[in-house]
Amino acid sequence: MADLASLDMVGSGAQASSMSEAISLLQSGAAEQGLSLALGDRVIAFSADDIASGGALQRLLGLQRVLNTLRVPRQDKVQPLRSGKPVLHPRVAEILDALR
Repeated sequence: MADLASLDMVGSGAQASSMSEAISLLQSGAAEQGLSLALGDRVIAFSADDIASGGALQRLLGLQRVLNTLRVPRQDKVQPLRSGKPVLHPRVAEILDALR
């Protein structure tokens, strides 16, 4: 994990040691001057302009969703979305029949 003392070299803004902490800081507006986030052995820095435009929060929320998706256990058998045959409008059925 990145040393939090090294975050002082990145900038004078807020510092976070987890993604949820960084998201909370951005949502509360406590990171207006910039944000440094320590993830693993890396430090990610966001500028004040990036935070003001909402780009930093959007990227962190997207990254959090990707990481949460990767944590879901894999399913061996995928269930179908429908249990029966879909009901088509008569005009749609007519168009599909014409395409056969």
